[in-house]
Amino acid sequence: MSYLVYARKWRPQVFEDVVGQDHVTATLKNAILSDRVAHAYLFSGPRGVGKTTTARVFAKALNCQVSDKPVVMPCNKCESCIEITEGRSLDVIEIDGASNRGIDEIRQLRENVKFAPSKGRYKVYIIDEVHQITADGFNALLKTLEEPPAYVKFIFATTHKHKIIPTIISRCQRFDFKKVSTQELVDKLKDISAKEKLTINEEALFLIARAADGSVRDAESLLDQVASFSDQKVRTEDVVSMLGSVEQEIFFQAAQMIIDKNSDKSLQLINKFINDGKDLFQFTGGLMEHFRNLAVAKVQKDPAGLIDLPKDVVEKILSQSKKIELADVIYCFNVLNNAQELMRKSGLARIQLEIAMIKLVYRDSQKAKQQVQTQAVYRPAVAVAVKTVVAPEPPRTVSRNVTDNNTVVNYVASPMEDTNVAIAVEEKPVIEGRIITIEDVQSAWQYVLNGVKSEKISAALFLMEGMPSRMEGVSVVVDFPQQYIFYKEALERNENRCIIEKYLKSALNSDIRVKFVIVDGIVEKPKQEESLAPKADVIAPVQLKAQEKKVLQQNHTEPIVESAVEIFRARIIRKD
Repeated sequence: MSYLVYARKWRPQVFEDVVGQDHVTATLKNAILSDRVAHAYLFSGPRGVGKTTTARVFAKALNCQVSDKPVVMPCNKCESCIEITEGRSLDVIEIDGASNRGIDEIRQLRENVKFAPSKGRYKVYIIDEVHQITADGFNALLKTLEEPPAYVKFIFATTHKHKIIPTIISRCQRFDFKKVSTQELVDKLKDISAKEKLTINEEALFLIARAADGSVRDAESLLDQVASFSDQKVRTEDVVSMLGSVEQEIFFQAAQMIIDKNSDKSLQLINKFINDGKDLFQFTGGLMEHFRNLAVAKVQKDPAGLIDLPKDVVEKILSQSKKIELADVIYCFNVLNNAQELMRKSGLARIQLEIAMIKLVYRDSQKAKQQVQTQAVYRPAVAVAVKTVVAPEPPRTVSRNVTDNNTVVNYVASPMEDTNVAIAVEEKPVIEGRIITIEDVQSAWQYVLNGVKSEKISAALFLMEGMPSRMEGVSVVVDFPQQYIFYKEALERNENRCIIEKYLKSALNSDIRVKFVIVDGIVEKPKQEESLAPKADVIAPVQLKAQEKKVLQQNHTEPIVESAVEIFRARIIRKD
């Protein structure tokens, strides 16, 4: 007899064997006991969590011959149960939705529905990946699905419920299967290992369960692969080697080096990791998860259930968490998170990770604490302000400051500005209970300019000619003189607007939109001698030569030329 993989060999045969889906199996058993079995069911959820398996067990329970009516515990010994288990029952028809998705196949199914079951009480149609059926196929099935013969039951299984048309969903009883927890997977793997006489420790089981990501079938397949790899005696090193994962001990070592501020060993650890052919992204992600676990251990007296690791490892995390402050833990997590993003963007994964480790090792705990507190204070929120609108007034002249040199602009307000509605509700971003004002934006404006320049010099040069003047809800209004309408139109392009709004959010930690307007009579700002030199924490991706910088400053009034220089990396010969 050919070899049978674990996923098939240890497939559940009764409801009690189905792992992690008690909310589904309990409902189905109660439906059988109360004689309230519906004509159509829809099982949806991630892959490998037991949708088709539960459908088979349900079909066996309906047709089991141990009793004259459906049972909640199939005997798995009668002819009907054996045929369903072996997949050769004429009354339980399993259909692949991907290869039987057209209207012709559905018409054939409708014709077969008319025939009564050959042996059992019910003819059960199990259609896997039902979302693959075409819209025409679904429509052809609607009437049969709504009013099938009394002896027909439909069970649909899918990983993409949202792709099924609503008229089909409304005719079914829906059950949402969930991912299986790591601990439940470990318990299942322990049971299989005992039956297969495998020697394997709990840490290795946890590595397999976490790699399965909530899928029982994936976990069983990985265990099967590990058993073949290790010849009945599985070590943690074998699992790590096969999965290409990182041992938990590595993360403890790295965290301890950061706690002890040991730069030499931390960089040597990264070097060894690279020489061993490991994935730096996996290391960074695993270290981030380790600091997350440390944070949980700092704020939870009993982190059981929140950290998916063996008990001895959790105890070790609790012990290590006592050696580091919570603010340092959060700071380390944020630095690693930023490093991971830069690793993807720059393509220099090793350099970015090494710089991040140096930053963590040489951190100033007091500054880290202040930084975390600042991030907690400047959190995004939305306040709703109610503005009462007065009755129409005659046109009036309003004065306001729009530039840094206190230039006053007069404009005539329309009498219709305040007469649309009696009460207006506007959303305004707030900082810790305080509404963000235009003064907040103006104080952060230089940071925004520097940030924009680091990504796109031309956009920063255009933006220099404008000035944030007021807030309109969650939008900051930037005024431009009439002669700079070209700048306004250029900045309104989606790519430029997104860059500006990104640095506004970075500066104020709140989602703020930007709006560009032309204001008649606004006085052009005097040219500033200083250029948009980036701050220490903003590094331009393309460094211009000193001579080109000087030429750019001399031609500051011609941004189109500067854009051409930036795009083509050109050099200006002369200016006519």
